[in-house]
Amino acid sequence: MKSNNILSGITEVEIGISGRCNSGCIDCERFYIKDKKDIFINSRNKTLNKIIDVDLVSKSLIKCKKLKNLYIIGTTGDPLTHPDLVKFVGKIYSALPSVNIIIHTNGSLGSEQIWQTLALFSDRTEVVFSIDGLEDTNHIYRRNVKWESIMKNAKTFIDAGGKATWKWVIFPHNKHQLLEARHTSYKMGFNKFVAEDRYTPLDWFDDLIVDQSSLPIPTQGYLPSLTAQMVEQEKQSYDQMFKKFIEMGGTINPWCTSDNSKLEKFYIDADGTVWPCCYFAVLEYYCDQNVWASWLLKKKQIINRHGEKFNNIYFRDLEKILTCEIFPPRVSQNFDNLDSAESSDIMKPCIINCGKCLDVETRGRLSDHSLEFFKYRN
Repeated sequence: MKSNNILSGITEVEIGISGRCNSGCIDCERFYIKDKKDIFINSRNKTLNKIIDVDLVSKSLIKCKKLKNLYIIGTTGDPLTHPDLVKFVGKIYSALPSVNIIIHTNGSLGSEQIWQTLALFSDRTEVVFSIDGLEDTNHIYRRNVKWESIMKNAKTFIDAGGKATWKWVIFPHNKHQLLEARHTSYKMGFNKFVAEDRYTPLDWFDDLIVDQSSLPIPTQGYLPSLTAQMVEQEKQSYDQMFKKFIEMGGTINPWCTSDNSKLEKFYIDADGTVWPCCYFAVLEYYCDQNVWASWLLKKKQIINRHGEKFNNIYFRDLEKILTCEIFPPRVSQNFDNLDSAESSDIMKPCIINCGKCLDVETRGRLSDHSLEFFKYRN
């Protein structure tokens, strides 16, 4: 595939423009959960506290002439911590006047001027406020996020004409407030209220959220070791998992492409690395050491072929990066024929995040069925 044809087919991009955040959500990849009880700074996370060069990334993105949606999200950090967020939004709109921009934030950061300026782009800008509780519960999961700041910023944005969505993740500690929150959102003028199931539906994790809610955000780093024996064990474990996935009628419907033959979407992280999706990005610092080991096996092969900076826009052109084998069509070429594929042909994150097994999402949402086969953290 010629590189100039790759960008012509891109319709959607996600970008984590900042690795800075004021919140302490314990399942964020900023943190490492040890023994299901102790929380540390994730020292493997190379995007921590970094911000991307918006001039550089804008120069790359404006080549995607068919881009419909640009999601500015918070894989490691909150977009409102980037000092040039408004500049970035303006640059993209000037070059791609038909693009829609969706910004995800905890809502507690940013000056009044920033929120009023973002509202000026309201015809094609949506801000998704991730608010997972009311005044007495939001801080349980989103530690250190000030309720008064959220309400002030949301009101400023909405009153200035901004289009806002209230996104609520349902936890055991906040589900009793769902209807009240929906009513509050309508009174405030939010365009939409969206409720989503939690990503990690585990009892021990729900308890850990509550237990940690009154404790300070950790400052001590932790760097777990990974031995050659652990890597080999992971390879054997993945072979077994892949076989069981096939036996259970598994299929993969990837986010990054609709027909497994052409790249349509990709993700850029705060350190400039480019990935098929945000789930690939966190493989660099995933808390589950089994998943991390699986990625290291593949990454070593890629680096041997393309070099250490094979997917970083600070060192390579975006068009060249997107020809790498971690992107469609090469990463997805066996998805239509899983029965004849080897486990080494299929990337593990593609199964975990885009796979379905007997019509049950492998992320385990609404069901613990898949948790027999797939783990998310140690």
